[in-house]
Amino acid sequence: MASTLHQLTNIIAQNVEKVIGVYDNIGIPLPSLDEPSLPNAALSSNAALIQSITLIQSAASQLLATILPSSLIVSEAATGVRHFKHSKLTQ
Repeated sequence: MASTLHQLTNIIAQNVEKVIGVYDNIGIPLPSLDEPSLPNAALSSNAALIQSITLIQSAASQLLATILPSSLIVSEAATGVRHFKHSKLTQ
C-alpha cells in the first residue's frame, strides 16, 4: 500500500509542477482561495493544463479512497458532505 500512496502523491506533485509551469508560461498568477478566479481562454484551451488538472483530481480522489474507511467514502458520495473525524477511524 505504501507504494501506491507514494505513486499517487508523485502524480499529484509532478502535475502540480506542470500546472505552475503553464501559468508561468502564460504569465497569469496561480489561482488563490483568497480571490475569485476568472475564466481565461488561454487556460481553458490548454490541453497540457487540462490533462494535469485531471490527473491531480483523479490521483487525489484515489488517494482519499485508499486511506479513508470505505464507509466514509460511501457516505460522502451519497450526501456530498464531508463526515471525516479522527474518532471515526477508530470505530
